Amino acid sequence: MFKLSALRLRVFRRCRLRYKYQYVDRLPARPSPQDVVGALVHATLRDFFAHVAGHERDEERLIILLNERWQALAFRLGSPAEREAWRQRAEAQMRRFSHQHDLSLQPLALEAYYEVPVSERVTLIGRIDRLDEEPDGGLHLIDYKTGDRPPEVDVEQLRFYAIMLERKLSRSVRRASYFFLEEGDVWSIHPTREELAEGLTRALATAENMVGEHDFPATIGRHCAGCHYLGVCAERDKIAQLRQEEGW
Repeated sequence: MFKLSALRLRVFRRCRLRYKYQYVDRLPARPSPQDVVGALVHATLRDFFAHVAGHERDEERLIILLNERWQALAFRLGSPAEREAWRQRAEAQMRRFSHQHDLSLQPLALEAYYEVPVSERVTLIGRIDRLDEEPDGGLHLIDYKTGDRPPEVDVEQLRFYAIMLERKLSRSVRRASYFFLEEGDVWSIHPTREELAEGLTRALATAENMVGEHDFPATIGRHCAGCHYLGVCAERDKIAQLRQEEGW
């Protein structure tokens, strides 16, 4: 059975050479400071809603949890000045979150992992940060984003998760949202059955392309600057030249 995640789809569609490094060759990738801090923020929010009673949740309790977990990860973030800058950024995200959202809400699920067969050969897999219940009984899936909001928001990931949830739980997803913690923005969609059916068709077609791909051409662009495989990339000289010419 071919296991297909939203990340796997995104990587293949953006750059097939990176896909090869990550999913075919399975080369190890060292997480960036942004990845480390992002994982910390996700874990803090998970534990805050999972282990702190609703009437005890407030801004300061959230910051205490963040700082308790910070000690175990800070050594991976460079110099003392860099570590403090990252800590302040994470703390600012948590304070912004506490001001903008109802901390007393009790989610239905936190970082729940799903595997959902959708054809004879393909299973959708994924871990969803948070799942709430809407007043009408529908579902609201939430994905936390700790980096800067991109110019183009990835709607396909939200639809991918909505497909998984509806098939697994037999309940309608009324809303699917990104919580952009750095800016404090919420970006939502209200997926229709037609949109989810089209999304599944595209995902299955891409899965077929993944299985049949043999050449794995590179797609060079600004996204290369943040690629975990830049150091081993066969196109790194071209990428370096383009970065110098375009200033990214």
